[in-house]
Amino acid sequence: WVYKAGHPIFNVSYKWNDSSKSIFLSVKQMQKMDSLTGVFKMPVDIEVTTNSGSITTRINIASKDSIFIIPSKEKPNLIIFDKGNYLIKELKFEKSIDEWKTQAEFAINPIDRIRALQELTKDSNKVNYVALFSKIALQDKFWAVRSEAISSLGKIETKDDNIKQQISSTLIDAYKDGKSDVRNRAINELGKYRGNNVVETLHNALKDSSYTIMSSALRSLAKADSTNAIPLFTAYIDTPSYRSTVCNTALNQLAKFDSAKAISISIKKTQYGTPIWERNTALDILAKCGKNREEIKTLFTSLLNDKNGGIKATAARTLGNIGDESVIPLLEKIANDTEDPANETAKSSIEKIKKKKTESK
Repeated sequence: WVYKAGHPIFNVSYKWNDSSKSIFLSVKQMQKMDSLTGVFKMPVDIEVTTNSGSITTRINIASKDSIFIIPSKEKPNLIIFDKGNYLIKELKFEKSIDEWKTQAEFAINPIDRIRALQELTKDSNKVNYVALFSKIALQDKFWAVRSEAISSLGKIETKDDNIKQQISSTLIDAYKDGKSDVRNRAINELGKYRGNNVVETLHNALKDSSYTIMSSALRSLAKADSTNAIPLFTAYIDTPSYRSTVCNTALNQLAKFDSAKAISISIKKTQYGTPIWERNTALDILAKCGKNREEIKTLFTSLLNDKNGGIKATAARTLGNIGDESVIPLLEKIANDTEDPANETAKSSIEKIKKKKTESK
C-alpha cells in the first residue's frame, strides 16, 4: 500500500461443510497485476456468527488465490471479511439475500451494516425490503446507518399506493430523528411523495434549526406541493442564513416556476452590498434565463466595473457567452491590466466573441 501502487480487490465466497463442521473460505485477489501492483500479503480477521455467538479467526493471505478452512460447530448465519474494516480494499463478497438482510440488521460494525444495505438496493426486488429498511431507518443505533436505510427506501420505485404510504410514513417518522443528517435525508426523499401529512412535515421542516434542512424542504415542496410553490419561494427569498443557503435555494426554485419573477428579483440582488453568495446566485440565474435580454446585457456590462473581482470575472465570462462585439473594448481594458483578477477571463471572452463572429460569416 505504501511503497507500490494499487490496493487489493478481493472476491470472497464460502461454502459450509456440515460433515466436517468447517467453512471453506475462498479469497481471490482480482486487481490487475503489473510491475507496480502485485499480490498483497496481510493478516485478515474473519468474524463468524452462529446461533451460539461470534468467533473471530485470523487468516494470513499470502497468495493471489487461497482457500482457508475455518472450524465452526454450527452453520454460520453471517461471515464478515476484515472485521473492523481496517484494510484499504475493494471487496465483493458473494452472499445470499438472507445473509445480506442479517448483516444489515445485526452486524456489529456500522460499516458492515451500511454495506449490506447497499447490496440489498442492487436487488431488482428491493421493494420486498421496505419493512427491513424502515425498521433500520428508525431503530439502528448509528445515525449513518439510519441515513443509508432512508436512502435505500428512496431507491425503491413502486406504483403500489400501500407501499408508497408505508415509505412516506417512515420518512415522516425519520424526520423526528435527533441527527440533522438523518432528518435532511428524510426531507429530501419526502419530495417524491404526496399527501397532506407529507406537505405538513415539509412545512414543519421549514422551521428546522438546520439551514440545510430548510433548503431541502423548499426543494421537496417544489415537487410535493407545486401549486403553492411560487408564493412559498417568494416568502423565503430574503431569509437570513449561513452563506445565504435558504434564500439561494428559494431563488433557484422560483426560477424554475416563474423565470420572469426570478429575473426581476435577481436584478436587484446583483447590487454591490448584497451578500456575495446571493449575488453569485442571481448572476447565474440571469445568465441562464435572461442573457438574450438587452437590459441584462447592459447589467453585465456595468458589472465589469464592480469592486469584487469574482463578480467582475463572472460578468466578463457571461458577456463572452452572449457574444456581443460591442463589449470587446471594455474587455480589452481588463485583459490588458495584468493585476486585474478578471484578466484571464476577459481574454478568454474576447477570443470567444471573435471566434463566434468568424463562424457566423
